[in-house]
Amino acid sequence: MGTIYHHFGNKEGVAAALFFAGFDDQSLAIAKRTEAAPDAHAVVAALVAAYVDWVTHLPELAAFLFMARETVAQGPHGEALRERLEARYGPIDARLAEGVRDGLITELPAELIPALVLGGAESYCRAWLAGRRQAKPTAYAGLLAEAAWRGIAA
Repeated sequence: MGTIYHHFGNKEGVAAALFFAGFDDQSLAIAKRTEAAPDAHAVVAALVAAYVDWVTHLPELAAFLFMARETVAQGPHGEALRERLEARYGPIDARLAEGVRDGLITELPAELIPALVLGGAESYCRAWLAGRRQAKPTAYAGLLAEAAWRGIAA
């Protein structure tokens, strides 16, 4: 057994370690932008911008995250992913809940909001990474953010 398996256990462990390195870097980029946002609208804009910026600047790692996510989620590292997702989106969810209380955001099921906010950006990023779209996702960050906001705004 090689030394890499000594540290990671097996190939799934290696893949999970790489996945979490990318996921954590992406989460940090998102947190840096969203923490400074003054209101719910700005949180949505910051989230979408951070997401598309990260994908645009690290396309190979982004493609790996898209490819490996389900495998990690369904494997022995699934709980670690769920914990990281909560850590990433918990503060954002709290900020968006303030937007609901302030009447800026429509009352929606909490589990639906991430799909409405990041769904368009994620879809475009996947298509760009697959070579089905030519313009970099950052070219449309503002439009994607506004579409996301319109999808949840009161």
